[in-house]
Amino acid sequence: HICLDLGEDQFTRGRPHPMIDPMTRSEYFESTVDESTAIVLVDVVLGYGSYADPAGAVVESIELARERLTTAGKDFVLVASVTGTDQDPQDLFKSIKKLEDTGFIVMPSNAQAVRLTDRIMKAAGL
Repeated sequence: HICLDLGEDQFTRGRPHPMIDPMTRSEYFESTVDESTAIVLVDVVLGYGSYADPAGAVVESIELARERLTTAGKDFVLVASVTGTDQDPQDLFKSIKKLEDTGFIVMPSNAQAVRLTDRIMKAAGL
C-alpha cells in the first residue's frame, strides 16, 4: 500500500504545489498506477489559488491510466473527496459530477473517503 501527500516538501521542492499545477499528480499517476493498483484515492481542492479545473485534471490522468490498464484487463476503484463550495471559481457540484461521471465514488469529506477506502481494502482482503 502507498499513501502519499503530493503536497509534501519532497514533491514540491522547486515546483508548484499540485493544487496550483496538477502535473506532479499526473506524472505520479502515469509512473505508478499499474496492474497492482486496486484503489486510487484523491482529494480535490477548489478555490482561489487552485488550478482552474482540478477535477478535470484528475479525470484526464485517471483516464490515461485506465486506458493503459484496460488493455491488460485490469481496472481499479476510484474514491475522491472535493473540498470547496458552489461559490468557488471551479464550482463544487460541477467538479463532483466530473469525477462521478468518470467512476469516482465521491465522499463528502477526505476523512470519509479514507474510511471508505479502508473498508473497500478490508472487504477485498488487501
